[in-house]
Amino acid sequence: MWKLAAAGVTALFVTASPVAYAQSAFETHDRLNASELNALTDQRIDLVKGALQLTPDQEKYWPAIEEAIRNRAKNRQARIQKIVETVGAKVCRTAIR
Repeated sequence: MWKLAAAGVTALFVTASPVAYAQSAFETHDRLNASELNALTDQRIDLVKGALQLTPDQEKYWPAIEEAIRNRAKNRQARIQKIVETVGAKVCRTAIR
């Protein structure tokens, strides 16, 4: 009898905890705003440029590289925003039921 009760309680915790964690993580997660994301991208670009130690001949190629980094960051943020909207809609539909 005790083994059955222990198995039941274990099953309850195993199935309920990921759902509870997912909801709390979704609701309380702070998002960066656009200016903070732009500042972070600028810092990443400065870090990459400093780490590369470009020669004067290589400097002429830097604007294209910087543009590619900025485009990738913008596309990544758009993908994340779409995921947030999709997951948020699913969470709201699930909570309504």
